[in-house]
Amino acid sequence: MTTRNFMIPMFVVLAGCGAETLKVGNGSSGSEPASTSTDEQGSSSSGTSEVGEGGQESASGVTSCGASDCSAFSFTCATGTATNVQCVVDTSNQFAESFCTLTGECSGGAASSCVYTPPSPTCTGSGACAEAVSAGGSGVVTLLIDPPVGSAPSTSVLSAYFDSATDGPGQTYGSCVYNASGNDLVHSGEVGTPAPNPGTITVSASGFSTSAVAACNGLYAPTTSSTTLAAGSLVSFAWSTPGDTGLGPYFPTSLPSVPAPHFATLAASDALAAASPSVTRATDLPVSWTMTGTPLSLESVVVVFAQGQATVACTFDASAGTGVVPADALLALDTGSASYAVYSLHQDEDNAQEVGWDILFDVEMAAATPTGLANGTLTLE
Repeated sequence: MTTRNFMIPMFVVLAGCGAETLKVGNGSSGSEPASTSTDEQGSSSSGTSEVGEGGQESASGVTSCGASDCSAFSFTCATGTATNVQCVVDTSNQFAESFCTLTGECSGGAASSCVYTPPSPTCTGSGACAEAVSAGGSGVVTLLIDPPVGSAPSTSVLSAYFDSATDGPGQTYGSCVYNASGNDLVHSGEVGTPAPNPGTITVSASGFSTSAVAACNGLYAPTTSSTTLAAGSLVSFAWSTPGDTGLGPYFPTSLPSVPAPHFATLAASDALAAASPSVTRATDLPVSWTMTGTPLSLESVVVVFAQGQATVACTFDASAGTGVVPADALLALDTGSASYAVYSLHQDEDNAQEVGWDILFDVEMAAATPTGLANGTLTLE
């Protein structure tokens, strides 16, 4: 079983693309090239800067890009012609070094496609010449459902992340796992190339469908839908480039269907149900909840804390109604501010050894409190 990275920012709803223009990548909206940066969830910001030819390199990667430096990329739109296509410096914090990548826009909400074709290897000597591409790794595809609570509308957020390495095991404390790098999204694998990705990811259920498109750097920005799903709805996953494309790495072709979990509500007396929670690290933290309906046997309630790159993730049987976060796990974090989230979870794993990928498919439903949803910032004492 893969030890997943429990990335707290998953519950943050990021603005999607407008109806008139679908923009993929981090390019500026004008005609000038842009240097780029991308946050941990793939949301981008950009600022214009002059870039020259030749993909000039520094100790941390390239500092400038010209058109020829993006010759391995092809950016197209399902309908119409791509506009504002630029070769820019990608400084996303998911990559150990910056590199050159394309950005572009598709008008009218048309779907985009960006294909990266690795250049042919340069071989010397008499040894075997093989292209340096990653062979599998780990990933997680998550559909997070925020049910309507109070005046807040319901939303569903699709996010995905793939890496060329598997996650570390972490330290176990009862039902919890402390991982010093559980929130670390820096990609492993070949430096200077996009993150591995299976193309467009589509998640569908009865009356519901949403998709996420990888930018040219291989990263997925979360996509938000105003449609929510009922507990038990069968959620299907699909992507556009299954199997061996000849470009490596390739992804499994048979993906699972996962029932949406039931809705959990924290007890009003729980510390995590407070509007501004404060948790004492030196004592065990009890958590209790009620479920709307009868949870399936493999449903869980998850409590996650994140502080910097470190996470504490606790997984409890949803039908138990109670769980305890051990003080030992909380003491692995420092005093001060931390992020937290509580949600019900139904998860399936595709451990596709034939292609080297271990991928988790999660359907999550945010838990409620008397004042809203059980996520945000708390104080560890």
